[in-house]
Amino acid sequence: MCFGNNNPPSAPQLAAPPPAPEILDFIDEISGTQTITVVGEDGKKRRVTQKLPLTPEEEQRLRAGQELMRTSLENIKQLYRYDPASMVSYAPFIETFANLNRERQEALGQIADIGNIAQDVDDFRQMQRTIMDEEFSANRKMTEENLAHAGRSGGSFANDLRARLAKQEALGRQQGEVNALNYGEDLSARRLDKNARAFGLQEIGRGARLDQAQTGYALAKEHEADIERRRQNAIAENQGLLGIGQNIVGSELNKNQGGKTAELANQTFQMQANDSLARYNAGVNAQMANYKMQMDQYNATPPTFGESLAKTGFQLAGRAIGGLGGGQVGTQMANNMYKPRQQPGVMYGGR
Repeated sequence: MCFGNNNPPSAPQLAAPPPAPEILDFIDEISGTQTITVVGEDGKKRRVTQKLPLTPEEEQRLRAGQELMRTSLENIKQLYRYDPASMVSYAPFIETFANLNRERQEALGQIADIGNIAQDVDDFRQMQRTIMDEEFSANRKMTEENLAHAGRSGGSFANDLRARLAKQEALGRQQGEVNALNYGEDLSARRLDKNARAFGLQEIGRGARLDQAQTGYALAKEHEADIERRRQNAIAENQGLLGIGQNIVGSELNKNQGGKTAELANQTFQMQANDSLARYNAGVNAQMANYKMQMDQYNATPPTFGESLAKTGFQLAGRAIGGLGGGQVGTQMANNMYKPRQQPGVMYGGR
């Protein structure tokens, strides 16, 4: 039997904390990256940050940069590789210079080659003697015949004439010796001059060949220098192309590396978790606040007249039945019928 409302407000039944929110996949189309959850071959979930598929235009640009890098590197390696066959050969010019020097030395040696002058002089002398002997013999014979016709062969005149002829013969022989020496000197000079003029003519031809060889050598050197200049220019051009390709590929890599999808995904997850927990705590706090206000209102309500009368009646009945001990029993029964209005010890997070 119950008189009035003796029951306090029921304590709120708190719900379990909310589960962790699902971490979202985060896609950054600006940096071209995404952070997503994947399931590996072992069946475990993983968070993976990866590149997004490139657009056709981006793919074409990236391939162009990679192709520039590949071709320019190959060209640079080829240009730096030394190829002896591609160099200018100077062997023909060196051989020409050597031949000209050898020919000049031989020609200089031939200038002084004037033959056996002594033998030629001796042959000339002998020829002169033969001619003079024949002339002197003819003169002597003619003189003797003339003297004989004149009948003066034995006189002093004949002897004097014979002496003059002998003197002229001796002088003629001396003159012949001088002529032979002069002939030798003149022959030597003429042969030397002839050899010198021949050397000069040969030197003109050798000079023309030398000029041609020197011109060819200079052109070959200029050609080699031009090849080297073009090689260096080609290396510089390919290095520039390599830099362009590296910039294209590097810009794509830098763009990807600038993405923060993993960080943003974690931040988003943390904000969602914090918001969910904050909402849960706000609900719990609201329930506990309502419960506290209900308990305060319950405790502040005084016992009704019926409750007080019933309690007094039970106490008197208990005394009548058992004396002092019975009074205690009655009082206990009255207390069971009516509890003191105090807030039970139930708090958020414990009992």
